[in-house]
Amino acid sequence: MAQSNAPRKEAESSKIISNKRSCTRCNQKKVKCNRRSPCNHCVKAKETCIFPGDKRAPRQLNRPPVSELLARLKELEAEVDQLRSKESDPLLTEESAPKSNELPESLAFNGFSLPGPSRNFTNGWSSREFRHHHLQPEQIKKLWTVHQENVAPLIAILHIPSTQKIISDAIEGVELDAVHDALVLAVCFSAIVSLTPAQCQTILDRDHHTARRNYEIAFGRTLDSAGFLNPKNILIIQAAVLFLLCSRAGGNTRLVWARTAVVIRLAQSLQIHTDGEELKLSPFETEIRRRLWWYICILDMLSSEDQAMDTQIRPGMFNTKYPSNINGKDLSPGCSKVLNEIYWSRPLLDRSLTTSFSDQEDAVTRVGKNLQDEYLSYYNLDIPLQWISATIIRLQLSRAWLLSRIPSEPLPGSNQPHNDTAFETAVECINFSYLLQTNTVTAQWSWLCKSYKQWQIMAYLLAELSNRPLSAETDHAWDVVTKMLLQWQQNAQNDTAFEKPFTELVERAAAVRAAKLAVQSVPQDEPVRDPGKTHLEF
Repeated sequence: MAQSNAPRKEAESSKIISNKRSCTRCNQKKVKCNRRSPCNHCVKAKETCIFPGDKRAPRQLNRPPVSELLARLKELEAEVDQLRSKESDPLLTEESAPKSNELPESLAFNGFSLPGPSRNFTNGWSSREFRHHHLQPEQIKKLWTVHQENVAPLIAILHIPSTQKIISDAIEGVELDAVHDALVLAVCFSAIVSLTPAQCQTILDRDHHTARRNYEIAFGRTLDSAGFLNPKNILIIQAAVLFLLCSRAGGNTRLVWARTAVVIRLAQSLQIHTDGEELKLSPFETEIRRRLWWYICILDMLSSEDQAMDTQIRPGMFNTKYPSNINGKDLSPGCSKVLNEIYWSRPLLDRSLTTSFSDQEDAVTRVGKNLQDEYLSYYNLDIPLQWISATIIRLQLSRAWLLSRIPSEPLPGSNQPHNDTAFETAVECINFSYLLQTNTVTAQWSWLCKSYKQWQIMAYLLAELSNRPLSAETDHAWDVVTKMLLQWQQNAQNDTAFEKPFTELVERAAAVRAAKLAVQSVPQDEPVRDPGKTHLEF
């Protein structure tokens, strides 16, 4: 009997099969399987033990069917065709789609690339179409005239007689190299920025935004062709500085700030920060380089202030002297000497850079007296250009004096009395700043004045209005601040670092004033000084 059972056990043991994978039931239950058929768990549960095959099951991919993908692709193609059919500008038609050999946007601007939203605009941009519709001789002639009237008097970077020759060649159809082409585009761009939308429509038969964007793109791509990052002369730097100074007016100020850093480095590579006399250059070239360098300093100051950053250019980094105040028509490449008539001496400025507030105040007063005695006293304020020059000078001197009286960080725990003189000066500064932007007599230069925002003075006034009791003076100051805020809203600049904190400061000052008005009435018989009769003088 024992001998008959032995073959049966051997036959049963031969049916036990070892598997490489767990059975289906153990896998679902997440229990350990002994991988024998049948396994122990299935035997105990009296369930059928099923093992998967040796190969792993194919992965289930959640892909839509091919027919659905084709349907989506056709929808996208239809949308693209519909967008191309909407011809808002001849430059953006289907025929002017970019060719495969054109540079990608990130390379086409050589450091002046436009981010994000401009990509949709530039993808359909064509240089051929742009020149056909925008760089016609008659348009260049008109924009050159606008530049001389609206831009050159306040941004005197270019030597007008020399530039006139280049513009004349462009008008006559002479083929220009990329550097001269960039200069022509910078001149045209600056003229367009200075125009009102109505004027732009009349002169170019284009809306202001489209014309500005077209010239901005054209200038950037021409810089690439001119080898902007490897400049051979200062002409390309002049074009870039003119472009950036005008771009601040209604443009992206953060982008201007970033691009300014590139311009400064390239200017240093051409040794523009070194005075031409030291480099043994001609008097004419020395003077032109001086003018260019100090406009680079102005650009650095303005763009850094927009972003609440320190300037890149510091005293001691350069020795370029001040330019002379000689008209461009009196300068020529063949002149053997340039009259050394400058605004004030370099030592006088160096003394104004001291860290002591009292010394700064004394230096500003000396500079103001020097300008008043040597120049401002001879101005004819009935001439618009002389009036706006005198107003800008006095405004900036008052601003410098005011900032020397207002420490950026008051001493902790100090309870200083209200400085009525500083408060009144701040109100006058904002009042004259508003007048520069809205005066109809000097309207042709208001586009540039609108880009100069007195952030620090406005912040000081808002803080003072929150701390001072209600009075006729604070009412007048609030009116001045309010009308300037409304003016800023109409001419908003993009990406300034002051926007968010300044908005919070305005809201706080308005809330404090509303609370004061709720508990106290202001006598109306107190005299309020007529803002139109105020004067900034030293």
